[in-house]
Amino acid sequence: MQADNYVLFVSISKYLDYYVNLVHRLGHKVILLSRKIDMDALIMVDIPVEIELNDKELVMQKVKELRNKFNICAVFTTNEYRVPLAKEIAVLLGLAHPADLDAVLKCRNKKLTREKLADKRISPVRYQVVTCSCSAKKFASEIGYPVVVKPSNDSGSRDVFCCRNEAELIEAFNIITNTKVNHVNEKLDSDIIVEEFLEGPEFSVEAGTDDEKTVIYSITAKMTTPLPYAVEIGHLSPARLEPLIKQQIEDLVRQAIDAIGLRRCVTHTEVKFTPNGPRIVEVNARPGGDEIPRLVHLTTGYDIRQIALYLALGYSLEEMPRDSIVARSAAIRFFTSEMDGEVMKFYPDNIKDNSHVLELEFYVSPGDYVTKTVDNFSRLGHIICYDPDGEMADQLVNALAEQVQIIINPKAKGGCIC
Repeated sequence: MQADNYVLFVSISKYLDYYVNLVHRLGHKVILLSRKIDMDALIMVDIPVEIELNDKELVMQKVKELRNKFNICAVFTTNEYRVPLAKEIAVLLGLAHPADLDAVLKCRNKKLTREKLADKRISPVRYQVVTCSCSAKKFASEIGYPVVVKPSNDSGSRDVFCCRNEAELIEAFNIITNTKVNHVNEKLDSDIIVEEFLEGPEFSVEAGTDDEKTVIYSITAKMTTPLPYAVEIGHLSPARLEPLIKQQIEDLVRQAIDAIGLRRCVTHTEVKFTPNGPRIVEVNARPGGDEIPRLVHLTTGYDIRQIALYLALGYSLEEMPRDSIVARSAAIRFFTSEMDGEVMKFYPDNIKDNSHVLELEFYVSPGDYVTKTVDNFSRLGHIICYDPDGEMADQLVNALAEQVQIIINPKAKGGCIC
């Protein structure tokens, strides 16, 4: 066995260079398990392993082989779909307790989160797990519309619908039941969640938990599209909150993390502040997406990505590094499409010359075919702004986002306008 310590990455693509550099600076090396490894990743990591991650037996056999050759000191992923697999590998290697796997499974499957919180009488939300449209209609009529209908174990707001009437509920139910696999081709749970629609503003809470305590690093305000999809299209860090409301949200998140049994990980918890107080939407055992860690880093000096890796390596929260605070507020806005069609052009591109613009990025190019934005996977790009001295980053980013025009030719894929 080699004397070097290795960190085993499970299906990390976004920020892979960041994480590899961080591990190397700590004096360790990187093994990457992934279904597909491109040339850039092959060059970056020390031991690349292409493997079908949905074949758990094959993965575990490969991990045993790797264990016999390399000293694996940590297992790490930021991929929502692969969090349970990474934790199961850590348990196999003796780097985590089986209870840790149980906790992340509760996060990964939203019905299990609801069951645990209901059992502990935390964040009461009226919900029911159903497998047929008759049960869905019956429950919706009992609690009243609108209701939220969503799969138990998908992500990225995919197939999450807010239904205002029975017709929309049936349509949503059929879409979900006809979707057999998730974004990484895992089989979807046949159970569907129907729950009350929570009125009020939505926030995400970025936290870290070690073996002793939970630290809340930031509460971020969310901006979503109108119903029925409610796709996330903007975030502001920090959220502008009254001290009492901020404390109520933080207390609830700590209770939820403790009830689920999470430890040695960062969490991204989505919360709505209703007329009856804060309510949990979901708890995720990984860093937030949508560039939220970058917003938090700008406004707090804490890099959630770094904290996530350090916790996996066994560091305590007291040992987390902190950089200088760059801004009093930071915000992101996403570009969306109201229709299916072909991207013709976007303008202007000189917006990125604004001194308060950190990043302007498009995920599509002229000639690409896009669909109407109905989830996080169908957004077209984003802009990030920060305000060094004030709390106006959201107003700045909204104003600049309004100037960005993405021209879409409304035509069927492969078709033409007649």
